[in-house]
Amino acid sequence: MDSFLFGEPGNGTSAIATKSGGTWSAQFSSSADQTALNWIYTNLFQTGYDLAPATQNDTTTTTNTVFDSSKAAIIVEPGWDYASVYGTGTSFTASDVGSFALPGYTSSAPMPTFLGGSNLGVAEKSANKTLAEEYIQMVEGTQYQSEMATVGGVIPNSTTLLNLQAENPPLNTAAQAAKTSWFTPNSPQEATVENDSYYEDLLGAIFSGQQTASAAASTYDSQIDSVLNGS
Repeated sequence: MDSFLFGEPGNGTSAIATKSGGTWSAQFSSSADQTALNWIYTNLFQTGYDLAPATQNDTTTTTNTVFDSSKAAIIVEPGWDYASVYGTGTSFTASDVGSFALPGYTSSAPMPTFLGGSNLGVAEKSANKTLAEEYIQMVEGTQYQSEMATVGGVIPNSTTLLNLQAENPPLNTAAQAAKTSWFTPNSPQEATVENDSYYEDLLGAIFSGQQTASAAASTYDSQIDSVLNGS
């Protein structure tokens, strides 16, 4: 749902947090984020569009199962999950399923999409730092990224390679959507914000009716500021 916080191309964007003069400031109280949070609450949560809640022992949704049982016409999934909704054990074939980028909530322009994933790094105490760095350079290089796109079916790390999936409609949809993207705050403390569930708690306060979007934003902006700035 965070994509809603980043507005739409040409309409001005806000963010989860911005940085100025070395200081991070959470933006949930901003006009753009308030518009997004209220839209999510009214048009998604209250209307009950989420038809595939996680089970008691599962932290993931079961959208593919719901879709396959014809209880949902559309599901939101990353591009590489396209094949999981058809094939062995499902009632669909590839020709039955189409794909499109998540549209904006005030226009038909695609909404900015999250562009992130697994991280590569060199352990501080590694006995083979040079070798590890060479490996990362190889993985990030054009040859390997091209194979990741054409063989692995994932989004490469360069806009110059995004047309490699032009002949594969669902993957090409994801690749083209990646041209307009967003990422989480680039703070060393962002992991703490996520691990301590500040974002989930903020949405929970709004969706449960305990707080308005404005009140919840005021509460959690200050808390997130404190964490992101390491105070």
